[in-house]
Amino acid sequence: MPGERAQKRERLLQVLEEQRQEKQEEVEAKKKLKQERERNCNLAKDQLRNYEQAGYIYEIDNKGNRVIYDEEKQAAAVQTARDAVKQWCGKV
Repeated sequence: MPGERAQKRERLLQVLEEQRQEKQEEVEAKKKLKQERERNCNLAKDQLRNYEQAGYIYEIDNKGNRVIYDEEKQAAAVQTARDAVKQWCGKV
């Protein structure tokens, strides 16, 4: 009898420890996800701010030359940046 109680107590303690570890892993995963969202939010906000303040937007082609966006392409880039802010920050 005393041996059975000790085994049951040991199993219970083991199960409780496993549950504690699982909960801790879940908390850490949520924390990591939150940090990633915050980082991506900040990057998206910076990109939007840069696009909105820029006189023009460009990209570099294969030859290393700047290719300046026309108004339509620039407006699309700004909208894409706004969408990224909504996605990562939940607002513009």
